[in-house]
This record gives sequence, C-alpha cells and structure tokens, in this order.
Amino acid sequence: MADHAMATALVDSTSSGTVVSEAVLTQILAQLESLTISQQVLQAKLDNLTNPGARPTTAQITTPGTSASPVTTANGSFSSSYPGSPPAATTNFGLSPPASLLQRVPVPQDREKVLYPQRVILTTYPDQTGIRPVPLQWGAQDPKVRGPVVPSRLPASIKLRNAIGAHSGSYSIYRALAIALGNLNPTHKPSYINTEPPVSIPPQPSWSDPRKIVSFDPWGHLVPQIWAEQIEAGLDIRPSIAVTKAHIKLSELDEAARKGTITIDGKLVVKSRPVLNADFTESDVDPGVELACSKAAVEPVWFLPGVAERFKISEGLLRRALFEDTGGMYPELITRPDIKVFLPPIGNLTVYIFGKPEYMSDPSKELTLRVHDECNGSDRGGDSADKYFKSTEMIAGVKDMRFQALMPDVLHWLGIQKIDNMISMSDMKYNAIVQSGIPILKRYDIPDHLIPPDSRVEIDAKIASGYFSSGKVITQEDLVKTVGRAWEETEH
Repeated sequence: MADHAMATALVDSTSSGTVVSEAVLTQILAQLESLTISQQVLQAKLDNLTNPGARPTTAQITTPGTSASPVTTANGSFSSSYPGSPPAATTNFGLSPPASLLQRVPVPQDREKVLYPQRVILTTYPDQTGIRPVPLQWGAQDPKVRGPVVPSRLPASIKLRNAIGAHSGSYSIYRALAIALGNLNPTHKPSYINTEPPVSIPPQPSWSDPRKIVSFDPWGHLVPQIWAEQIEAGLDIRPSIAVTKAHIKLSELDEAARKGTITIDGKLVVKSRPVLNADFTESDVDPGVELACSKAAVEPVWFLPGVAERFKISEGLLRRALFEDTGGMYPELITRPDIKVFLPPIGNLTVYIFGKPEYMSDPSKELTLRVHDECNGSDRGGDSADKYFKSTEMIAGVKDMRFQALMPDVLHWLGIQKIDNMISMSDMKYNAIVQSGIPILKRYDIPDHLIPPDSRVEIDAKIASGYFSSGKVITQEDLVKTVGRAWEETEH
C-alpha cells in the first residue's frame, strides 16, 4: 500500500512530466506487482509441498500495493481488518489507479495498460491456488449464514467470488464502457448513506425456502445493512434490489378522475400540483391526479440448481445451454460447478405497491394483482386469429418465449399468501402462481368495450388457446373470421 501511495504521489506531483511518462511509471509499478504476485504464488506452492496438509488461505496470496484479500474464518465470517494494511476507510482496494490518473491517460492503448496490467483471466477452476469462494448457503434463514453474493472480478474479490456474471444485468455493459472511457474507476467504492429502503419489506418464511425464491436475492435490498462490516473491510458486495417511493402520472388516470371512476382520497390517489404558465403563474388547466406507490427494482440473481428444478431440467443442461447460447460469455458456467449462483445479463422486474406494503402478507386484507410482461413483435398485418401463433412461430421459432415459471418468486418475496383479484387472462401466469402455492380467488378479463378492434386477433387467439374469458367461447370458425387490418387498409 505504501509503495502504491508513493508512486501515485510521484505522478501527481511531477508537473513537468508528460502523460505518457505517468503511464510508463504505472506500467513499471504493475510489472513489479506482477513479479511480487508470482513470487507469492511460488512461495504458496512451496509451502504446500513442504506442508501438504495445510490449505492456503486467502491471506497467503495478497495483492501488493493494495490490502490483502479479506480473511475468512472457519464459519465463513470476515475480519474487519486486513493484515499489514491501514484502516479500511483509507484503503484503496484493487490494482486500478485513482480516477484522477485514469482521466489523464488520453491514449486508449495506454489506458488499457493502466487499467489491466495483469494477464487476462478467462476462467477459473475450483482447485486453483488461492481459490476460496465466500460461503453461500442459498435458503439459509440467517442472512449471515446464507452469505453475500459476490460476483466481482476486482483483484481483492476475484478469488473469493461465489457468483458468475456481473451486477446490474444488461446495464453491466454500460459500466464496462464507462470504465474503458476513463469516466469510472473500477474500484470506486459506493456510498450507501441514505439508501435504506423507505418502506419495510421484512423477511418472510419463503426467503429461507430454497425452492420458493430462485431467480433473485431476497436479501438484495438489505445488503448494505447486513454486510456493512465486510463491505467496509473491502469485499465488493452490492445491493441487487432498490426500494423507493414514487408517484405515477398517467393520462388515463386523469381521465378516470374527471369521469369519477376513481376517487381522490388524498392518500393513494392525490391531486397533482397545479400546471404553470410560461410566466410561472398557476394555470386554470386541471392538473389531474397521481397514484402514490412504493416500488422495488429487482436484479436477476439465479440460484442455478433451483432454476433447473423449476424448469424440470438438469443443472448441467442449464449451464451448458446458458454457456452456448450467450456466445460462450461465461466459461465458469462450465469450469466452476462449485459456484451455484449466476447473475444473467438480462433485465428483471419492477414491483409497484399501492397501499400499505405490510398488507400484502396479511391474508385478512383484500389483495388485487396484475402481472404484466413485455411482448414485442407478435402481430403481423392481415393476420387472422387462427394463424396468430403460427405467424409468431414462423419468425421466432417458438409459440411463446415468455417463461412464467420464475415469475411467482417476487410474490413469495412480498409474503403474499392469497390473491383475491387477479387482473389477467393469462393461463400461464395463473397456473404458475397457483402451482407455486398461492391460491387465486377471482379472475378478471378485459371488458369487450376496452379491446381495440386491431387487438381482437390476438385476444381471440389467446382465448382459444387457454386464456381466461368470462364471455363467449371462441370456436375455430370464429378464429378464421377474426382478421386484422392489412397494411394497405390503414392510412400512413
């Protein structure tokens, strides 16, 4: 740590030096660090030969110029300090230089050498020297026993990581771009001050059932509080759920309020602030209404054995398919069978809660649910209802790729025990929820007068294939007759 601080001070204080010389100094430092690491690895191997019974600990192989990797104890907990390092508050973990230095390296080739002075690590193996994943027991009732999810490849965490992939789902790509452009220091340590959830989503029995929640981390919104000591000590642990409060503003709600369909109660439905004129005086225009809600954005964190069981396939098949059809992006799906958690590069879900969140886990309260998923490009002009799914299959190769098997996880996370009103016609969603152990008392379909004419093809085709409908029964003859407008029939 002292050598690194001296090198950084030298670069920062040498006003007569050029940007290139700064990069060269950093490269020299990196080479020295690399040699020291190699020496430590050789020493560890020698220790193993002279003392075969001893297993190398994370403290035996450290990164020079930084603090050592966190020390793990027999029960998987972490010490709050590192051997031979200054207090955690002043420690710069990882090999990457300060952001101020990165920004002064304009040449991409030089920045690459500064950012990544070590050789490329394509994959790891369970029996490699120094590999010791942070213990993670999915489904454990005590989060300290369950353990944190650590996918980080930072030098201080790479040998301790217990998850494949990266945080932020598909947005991890933007993080990579920000680092490559020099806008973000990869070792930036987030501050979680004032990020505690403003509404309580407390632990539920389902959180300790390894079969109920397999597609995200139920403790993801409490990470900074549960593992504060380990985070402060330098382990790269991050939240995977963000909880906040919000107001939703929709023109349909404004219209419903004007018609008296919904009542402004000042708690759930509130009047919007006055509309302002160009001179900032209040306008006479009706500002409409807003819905007060709580919301949670949830990142995907897959417990691979549980996901495989949910889809009734083997874990090995799941791993191989994920590896092959993501272009081989994650070789550790194959080489690290000991790591059971995967953070896929996909979006996940957002929960909107209207009313008191604690009511969701109270079976004496009436609960209404709407599950909505994204569906793009399934319609083609001129389709008839009897060919609706065929058209989709011709393009996508499958009738429907919206898998609902993982969807009920979030309902169990919220502690929902029964659903009084289900605002959905989908048989797939209904079956997934009920089969997960949550009864649905009443189902609602879309009233006919709210179905646009051009949506009739899709709705009739889905009712015929199993969607719930309280109205007419759709026959094959009806499907043939239900035809959408052709492109030539519409104005452009």
